[in-house]
This record gives sequence, structure tokens and C-alpha cells, in this order.
Amino acid sequence: MTKFNAKCAVMAMAALAFAATQGTDPASAQNYPNKPIQFVVGFAPGGFADVSSRIVAKHVASVLGQSVTVMNRGGAGSNLAASFVKTSPADGYTVLATTTAIAVNATLYKSLDYALFKDLLPVAVAVEAPELFAVHPSQPRNLADFLKAAHAAGGKTFGTAGAGTGSHLTFASFFDKVAKAPVTHVPFQGAGPANQAVMGGHTDGFAGSASGPVVELVRNGSIVCLGFAAAERYPELPDCPTLGELGYPNHFGASWLSFWVPAGTPEPARKALNEAIRSINKDPAMAKALSANGVLKSMDLQETETFLRGQIKIWGERVTASGLSIN
Repeated sequence: MTKFNAKCAVMAMAALAFAATQGTDPASAQNYPNKPIQFVVGFAPGGFADVSSRIVAKHVASVLGQSVTVMNRGGAGSNLAASFVKTSPADGYTVLATTTAIAVNATLYKSLDYALFKDLLPVAVAVEAPELFAVHPSQPRNLADFLKAAHAAGGKTFGTAGAGTGSHLTFASFFDKVAKAPVTHVPFQGAGPANQAVMGGHTDGFAGSASGPVVELVRNGSIVCLGFAAAERYPELPDCPTLGELGYPNHFGASWLSFWVPAGTPEPARKALNEAIRSINKDPAMAKALSANGVLKSMDLQETETFLRGQIKIWGERVTASGLSIN
């Protein structure tokens, strides 16, 4: 064997050894994907994360030529799903789908068994939806009257997809710090159960991302939108005012859908997933379906990481200012 060939052999063996420590065969990484992919959604069925993830899954399956299944693993503001994905094989076939909650959790929770950018690596951000506040039709149908009624009754309640979600933080801080009204948060394991609670009259209101199911509930009169935590009115519900229009400027909040994989996942797999998710804006039918859940985002891996690091900082500051904390 020549020195050149011997050197190549050593390098190849080193690469194989490194791949073995990462739990990934380099050949399979280059041929990614060659088996079904699973999205692990950190929330219960029926909410923003679930509905949007299923649209993305359908598109990614068509682009990559492999089926993409969706598994809901709700609880603790998507922390249970994050922990599950962290311990999954780092091969690109198990992907966490979560929301702004994961940025909030980094500060909200005193102790987490995973670390972003260390145990989990970002893949993409697909869509961003503004947060809204809606109520049961029996409640006052504008925000000013709802706040007056809350004071008169000694308190009202509102549900969200869970403690630590963007919806929770946005509107808990609004009622406590801005409107100064006795409106108590009730956490659920997903937006679907929270929607059912407000429609059944078990809670007075609901705070959540303006995803397709929530938009439809407003449109058919099941719930009444009182305000958006956004700078501008949301095109899907143009009749619902912003908090700024109602006298509460500069109180914004939005949930985005992000995807993460275990640390050690090969770069070709991360890049393939990123490109497949980003390409949804080139598919008119899928783009239309996803845009019903918010504004489409299209960022490469580096742009995705920069965006998410910035979001973690922003939401961390909001958590600290609110005084909220979970052990």
C-alpha cells in the first residue's frame, strides 16, 4: 500500500469511528432520507403546532420521497417532547416540532434536562402567527367591557396551550402588568383542549396563536376575538383589532413553529430537512394551507440559528420582567 493510500485508509477509518460515536453511518447520512421520518410535536392535537406540523409533514414527505409521521407528545410547554427527541438517535429521522414555548422555557424553567444548541440543533422555522385573545360568546364582546366585567366579578379566567407558551406569557403579562385586571391563567396540554374549554364555558377566555383552527372558530362564532398582540391587523381576521388600537401599544407576541434534531445529526440531514421545509413557499397548495396558520418564514440553517438565538434572548427578557418561574 502506498503512503497516499495508507493515509486515505487511516482517514476513512477515523471518519467511520467518529460516525460510530455519533450513532450515524456516513453512507446513510449522504443518502438521507432512506426511511420514514417522524415529527414529534410538543403539544396535543388541534393546536397551532399540531396543525401546522401536519401541513409541513405532508410537504416534506412529497419533497424527500419518504413518509413523515406526526406523533403528539404534549406536556410542560413541549419540554417532554424536547427531552424525548434529545435522547433519540442523531440521524435526522426524529425531529422535534415546537413553538415559541421552547424559547420561553430556556428562562422560565429553573432546571431543564436539555440545552438548546448543545443537545438540540435547529433545523428550520416554518411559520409565525400572532397571539390573540378570544372569549366565549356569552362574555362581553369587546376588551374594555371584558376587563370591566373581570373587576366586577372579582376575576375571570383564560386558557392557553400550556404554562410557558408564548400565548401564556404574552397575555399573562398583559393582564397582570398592562391592563391590571384579575384574569387568571389556566394551562392545558395543548391549544385543542384549551379551545374546547372556552367553547364549553369552562374558561371565560382563550389566548393562543392565530392558527387555522382558531381562525375558523372565530369565523363561525364559536369564540369571539377581542384583540391581537400584533403591530398590525391579521389578514385572516381583519375585523379583530390590535391591542394598540384598543389603547395598549407596544405589547406584542407571536408563536412560531420551529424544528430541531438531536445534537450529532449529520449536516447533510439537517440541510435536507431545512431545504425541504423552506421549499413549501414554492408549492402553491401547501403554501396556502400553511399561510392560514400565520406568515411563512424561509431561512437557511444559519439564519434559522440567528433568529432563534435572538428569540431566546427576547423571550428570556420578558420572562425575567414578568417574574414568572417554574421549578
